[in-house]
Amino acid sequence: MMLRQELGPRRPRIGPVVLLLAASAVAAALLWQVATFCSSPSLTSRTGRSNSKVVRLAAAKKPAPAKKAEAESAPAAPKKPAPAPKAEAESVPAAAKKPVPAQKPEAASAPAAAKSPAPAPRSEVDDGNYYPGDKVMSRYHRDNGMYESMILYKKTDEIYDVSWDEPDEGEQISSVTIRDIKLVKRGPPGQEKIPNVPLKVGDKVLALFLSDQKFYGADLTKISDDKKLYTVKWDDPDGAAPTADLERHDVKLKLRKA
Repeated sequence: MMLRQELGPRRPRIGPVVLLLAASAVAAALLWQVATFCSSPSLTSRTGRSNSKVVRLAAAKKPAPAKKAEAESAPAAPKKPAPAPKAEAESVPAAAKKPVPAQKPEAASAPAAAKSPAPAPRSEVDDGNYYPGDKVMSRYHRDNGMYESMILYKKTDEIYDVSWDEPDEGEQISSVTIRDIKLVKRGPPGQEKIPNVPLKVGDKVLALFLSDQKFYGADLTKISDDKKLYTVKWDDPDGAAPTADLERHDVKLKLRKA
């Protein structure tokens, strides 16, 4: 007793209890923090984001095989239209070749159309139709005889004017009815109307001698290109110039050269 009193009163031992309580409090606080952290929305959103990233990555990885399929199908698509251009290329020449035969019949028919009218008006058959230049036998009204002549033109439906091969001096041209004409030979095709007695080199003519204004026998030796001057050679010049150049109205046909 004496010793205790000398040392003083004994202090109570509170250290371990306080430490235990403090540890308990710290543990409780840690548990509360853990619970709070686990239930916090930020953790949930982070988890959702991480999950969405995972989903996105998975979704991004899935189209990879689709691209391969597209890459494999891409070459197959161009191969199908390839025959179509060839068919078009082959059909173009075929369309161009069709008009070629169509032009040939037109070119061939054009000459046929030009040739068809030629033979019709120049039939050798005496069908009652006569044309300028035709050689015919015509009835002369003065003696009712038939003489060689040439059709000059059609005067009316029933009458033709003819030029006699050996006319009378005063009647170079006569009008003859169609019933008094017989065809001998057709004239040149396409001969137009002959307005006057036709003359040609070699014909026997009656020519006007200008000195006495009388007609004398002569031979027609030349016709100018413009048919304005006719050169005659007198049968009997009787001391005059053997030839003379005369105008058409000063020369009459005496005998047509055969």
